[in-house]
Amino acid sequence: MYVLGLSGSPRRHANSESLLDEVLLGAAAAGAETEKLIASRFRKLLPCVNCGHCLKTGRCIVDDEMQEVYPKLEAADALVVASPIYFMNVSAFLKILIDRCQCYWSRKYVLKEPLFPDDPGRIRKGLFLATSGHDKPVVFKGARMTVKSMFDVLEVEYFDEYFAVSIENPGDVWKMPGAAETVHALGGRLVRALQEGRQ
Repeated sequence: MYVLGLSGSPRRHANSESLLDEVLLGAAAAGAETEKLIASRFRKLLPCVNCGHCLKTGRCIVDDEMQEVYPKLEAADALVVASPIYFMNVSAFLKILIDRCQCYWSRKYVLKEPLFPDDPGRIRKGLFLATSGHDKPVVFKGARMTVKSMFDVLEVEYFDEYFAVSIENPGDVWKMPGAAETVHALGGRLVRALQEGRQ
């Protein structure tokens, strides 16, 4: 099992990335191989410019850091997406990465090509973790829709989520009773669900 984490926070080791780290620890404890990508480190990553190339080929023609990310997105048995909420959505760093998945949308819905032709019944699952300085749960609505859309084109089942409100300063999330235990267990549950689905 390969679990890929995508961190959208521009602040290293702050709240949403800390949640992601704990989920990955839980997944590793359950026997998975894990990896974490930091979206803000892809400084040369370009946004989708709607050039139309992928509508014909199903592939992105832009030769930048995303070409290193695509194989990992495809290889992952599970995706764990984590981000602070900025203006009711994920961070701009993560949103660029998500927008560059347009080639998968073209492949699936325009060209009608399977993402995994050699394994059409492949089971993949995903988690979404988010934090917000706002104190109302509705703040996560837009970001949830964005991540669900990403998961849809990548053929990843939206397995579960963990949201934390009124989170501002680094470390605030661990002031929430049971937060670490909950997300650690979530990582383990994710891996076990994948294992059970393949039996």
